Amino acid sequence: MPTEQLNSEPHSGTSSPRAFGSIGKSLRTIGPWVIILVLAVSNALLINQNLRMRAEINKGKPDSLEPGNKVSPFVVTALRGGTINVNYTGEEAKRVFLFFSPGCQYCHEQFPYWREVLKSINGNRFQVIGLVSDSEDKAKVEDYLRSAGCESMPVAFLPSSIQQSYKLIFTPITIVVDNNGRVEKIWPGLWDSETIASANSSLGLEISKR
Repeated sequence: MPTEQLNSEPHSGTSSPRAFGSIGKSLRTIGPWVIILVLAVSNALLINQNLRMRAEINKGKPDSLEPGNKVSPFVVTALRGGTINVNYTGEEAKRVFLFFSPGCQYCHEQFPYWREVLKSINGNRFQVIGLVSDSEDKAKVEDYLRSAGCESMPVAFLPSSIQQSYKLIFTPITIVVDNNGRVEKIWPGLWDSETIASANSSLGLEISKR
């Protein structure tokens, strides 16, 4: 009886151990590059997300003057009648502008520092001028200054066009402008220790943190 000869070759549907070994080696070679690629893509996505978030934050950030910006002269109504004429001819004292609103809580907290500025600043070098929107009630502004102990401060009522020109869109703001109309310093918001130190250095004062 004839004996069937067995086929020693593997069937087409199976893989030899050598083939599996080759595949495993390829995977070990490719694997690290796949991980590197995934990490690179993830990092790029995070960078893009951070850039977009920063752009959104900057978009919502109030625009304000910067040191070195040039501002224009103006003539406006004064609190106690007449006008306040701010020129920049190079011969005047530097201006220290204090922008506030009687309804602003932060201004209420800022005024003790401003009162020290008014009391101690060298009047030959600096002229301090309060700034308010021309929509403010004069009587309320006068009462507010009296309660803050700053009733002697000259105050200018600014129309919206000048507020926009000086980028006065929130209170309080302190601005130092030289006699050529160039911004030297700007301190937005309530003063902290760092701001006080900067103001003392720029204005020749010795104000301390309250």
